[in-house]
Amino acid sequence: MFLPKIMPQNRRLGRMGDLLRRRMSLFVFCLLLCLAVPCMANHPVLREGSTGTYVYLLQHYLHLLQYSDGIPDGILGAETRKAVQAFQKDSGLHPDGIVGGQTWQLLETRVRASGGGETKYVIRPGDTLWTIARRFSVGMNVLARVNNIKDPSLIQPGQELSIPGDGHKEARVELIPWSEIDKLFPNFSVAVLTDVETGSKFRVRRYYGHYHADVEPLTKEDVAVLREIYGGSWSWERRSVIVEIDGRRIAGSINGNPHGGASIRDNGFPGHICLHFLGSKLHNSHKVDERHHNRVLQAVGYEVE
Repeated sequence: MFLPKIMPQNRRLGRMGDLLRRRMSLFVFCLLLCLAVPCMANHPVLREGSTGTYVYLLQHYLHLLQYSDGIPDGILGAETRKAVQAFQKDSGLHPDGIVGGQTWQLLETRVRASGGGETKYVIRPGDTLWTIARRFSVGMNVLARVNNIKDPSLIQPGQELSIPGDGHKEARVELIPWSEIDKLFPNFSVAVLTDVETGSKFRVRRYYGHYHADVEPLTKEDVAVLREIYGGSWSWERRSVIVEIDGRRIAGSINGNPHGGASIRDNGFPGHICLHFLGSKLHNSHKVDERHHNRVLQAVGYEVE
């Protein structure tokens, strides 16, 4: 019986087809992984010795999840590495202290989950009821009432507090790097600013700005609120603000002195003011302004000068 011989080129074509299918499967897997872990695209890999904006963000996340009790300093040293390793171990990850895509994803997931429902918080040395209230975006009076605190000055380290859930508070104030804000808050879009100290609100529209947002009070009424916040006169003083953009509440810092160009002609404001976020820089020096930076940290509850 004669059997036809399989030609070598047919075998080669079959192998090429298998290789093509495997490569296509790998491409689809990588694509799905990128979609499932979006932070990998814009959050850098961090390890001991890393510094900068995203280290501040990492330290803030660890603080919110009670793996760290210090004020973020932007330096991933031994203490921060240990906190990362503790989080990784608790989360079922290899505790290597390196913050890659999977660790970022789990940190962000845990932080989002901790923003709703009643949670417990153990008071740390240096905490005040005001800073705890700011950190969890809940009114200080509400926090005192829920925990039956008559005198806020008498709270003690080690004391456990109940942090009210969504029925008692607004969305948590977020710490978001400028590189992400620049996309979230495009030119000529509007945001609502709340002055942390006074609670006064006013609207601004983004004008331009490459290293921070140049913004203008939207109307004469908004200009009047801004002037009142600054005691009736314009000033370069930095002030902590909460910036509401598309339903999100974000930590920021402003000055109150009109300068430079403007696009709104009927608000009675001769210029614009600066609005900084985490990692924003001055336009003239291209460096982070320490006073703005500290006000941003204050807006999420840290007690810094």
